[in-house]
Amino acid sequence: MSTIAAPLRTNSHRLLSHKRAWLLTSIGLILFAGAVAYQVDAVSMTGLRGSDDIGFLRRGQADHSSPTATSDAQAFSTQQSAELIALFRPAPGEHPIEPIIRWAESRIGELRAVEDYDCTFTKREIVDDELQNRETIYMRVRHEPFSVYLNFLAPSSYRGKEVLFVENQNQGRLKAHLTGIKRFVGSRSLSPTSSLAMRGNRYPITEIGILNLTERMIEAGKAERALPNCVVNLGTSKVGNQPCVQIEVLHPVREPQQRFQRALIYIDEQYNLPIRYVAYGWQTDTAASPEPYEEYTYTDLHFNCGLNDRHFHAGNPEYKFR
Repeated sequence: MSTIAAPLRTNSHRLLSHKRAWLLTSIGLILFAGAVAYQVDAVSMTGLRGSDDIGFLRRGQADHSSPTATSDAQAFSTQQSAELIALFRPAPGEHPIEPIIRWAESRIGELRAVEDYDCTFTKREIVDDELQNRETIYMRVRHEPFSVYLNFLAPSSYRGKEVLFVENQNQGRLKAHLTGIKRFVGSRSLSPTSSLAMRGNRYPITEIGILNLTERMIEAGKAERALPNCVVNLGTSKVGNQPCVQIEVLHPVREPQQRFQRALIYIDEQYNLPIRYVAYGWQTDTAASPEPYEEYTYTDLHFNCGLNDRHFHAGNPEYKFR
């Protein structure tokens, strides 16, 4: 220490040179540390999507862009599209919602037979009269026992947030941790329906997933068939690169019992399952572009990929629960 300090004390010019060198070295270390941290974060996310025992899962960074559907009728005017659309056409005198209920009920058994899946889940909702930011989430779901793991990818303020829920474990509570400075609070156990867990959400984590979405479609459809003024339009579309049949449910006249004016359901042709649902409330300003009050999309789906207890355990080294 003294051999370094002595020349600094005797030569002010050398002191200034050393200070400059120290400053440049510090800046370089900070930039290097930031780059390493970014790479570590990217690698850890890749690990989530393709761990050793489910290595066939698709790897790479998630696309955080909005998974909006785009119409392309010419591209998808296939035999498969025509066969699917035929399932949703009502018989003479039948309520137009009836074929949708019938189709959804036919899919429930096959969905319940699915052991697990992972996907990219995107949602946007109006909560407390305020449209929330679109959230992009890497999600793992197991049906028995019902288990959910969420890792938030976007927006940036949520990136790295994790939520874990396993039915009949942890006294029925979910486990969650936040990001940024709030991560130092540590993980918290919350009732899924508590005000803190429900903040920014229309539904609790216990109602997430494609099976729950399909069951809600059946419930809403059965309530719908008792109401007048329902119009169903059928067409083709796509969600990302996935060809879909698009079902549009419209209410030209507002009735007190009707929750929405317009709803869009996208049925994936490959899996014959609903992968996107968007509902629009009643517009008070006809000049304004309508905003959905709830919007849910499931993409990058992989079914029966071997998820086990380790994937739904807070002690999993891939996760950051503390």
